[in-house]
Amino acid sequence: LLVGISWGSSLYHMVEAFSPVRKLQADVVQLMGGLGARDLSMDGINLAYRLSGKLDGKCHVIQAPLIVQDGSLRDRLLQEPDIRTTLQLAASVDIAFVGIGSSHPESNALVRSGHLSGEQSDKLLRSGAVGNVLGRQIDVMGRLCVVPLNERIVGLDPAKLKEIPVVVAVASGVRKAEVILGAIRGRYINALVTDEAAAHGLLSLTGRSLSREA
Repeated sequence: LLVGISWGSSLYHMVEAFSPVRKLQADVVQLMGGLGARDLSMDGINLAYRLSGKLDGKCHVIQAPLIVQDGSLRDRLLQEPDIRTTLQLAASVDIAFVGIGSSHPESNALVRSGHLSGEQSDKLLRSGAVGNVLGRQIDVMGRLCVVPLNERIVGLDPAKLKEIPVVVAVASGVRKAEVILGAIRGRYINALVTDEAAAHGLLSLTGRSLSREA
């Protein structure tokens, strides 16, 4: 079994709470570059390492930052043998756990980690980018946004998620509703772990309601 994981606070809590009843000997692959020293606890490197320990498997990490200076540097990094090999492995995982990021400044993990300012996040939101999947900004219809930030991301191409058998998004909060809907519409995910606030927000966007008796 080969497991992929991205990064984020929700995935951090998932990994912390995870307690397998038996050893699976599953390897874990980091799906996108690291946040660096600004927020090690929810960094993909840390999550991949901790999860692989609980699964009694090997850990495969991407030795590169999530966001680099420009697209040309990103392209050169993707040609590095170690990074290329890890991303090829990431594309072949059996199950992937991904965080879903919001572009709302108050809910944006990239703002909290210092990679974006609140103004930059707000600008993305106003341009139609409701959030991100694997660091790439998408709109509410699931289309990749044409923004410079998307050219600076080191990690698995979100299109590759569509070829992975099981892709579980782990996200919570009403601010995540739009980007969760975009991820569903874009077919980047096929399973979802969320909370009631996000579920109500998601259903309201689609004109439905959540029965408390369901």
